[in-house]
Amino acid sequence: MNPKKRTDYIFVCIQILLFIGYWWHPEPVGSMLPYVWKYVGIPMAFLGLFFIMMAFFQLNRNLTMLPTPTKNAILITSGVFKYVRHPIYTGIFLVALGYAMMVYSFDQLMIALMILLLFEIKTNYEEKKLTEHFPDYPVYKSKTNKFFPFL
Repeated sequence: MNPKKRTDYIFVCIQILLFIGYWWHPEPVGSMLPYVWKYVGIPMAFLGLFFIMMAFFQLNRNLTMLPTPTKNAILITSGVFKYVRHPIYTGIFLVALGYAMMVYSFDQLMIALMILLLFEIKTNYEEKKLTEHFPDYPVYKSKTNKFFPFL
């Protein structure tokens, strides 16, 4: 296997393991999260789903599960990509965080934060690949936030 692609697959495998850990619970785990979090978690999860769906729709043929862009990919800087560079990662994190808040799960909350940490590390690698593939990426990067529009 190409060593460059090996790193891509390692990131995807870690991501899949975190997703499995997030959703697999032998029995419900209670927590000390405040009850009001449920009402914050519901719209947060739906906002995350919106980000994911919009990004999937806009990426179309450019979509790949690997951090390295496809050979014929084009740089998309409009739509949801106008506000954040990685809207699918933003959406996944918001769904994970929102759902953890809805079900008052401290362990799922911790895994959601680990997912965000993985996405931070993964995007650093991914953005090197995007810069190699798209000469205009540094300009886009300088004007657009990574995960959250106003942070």
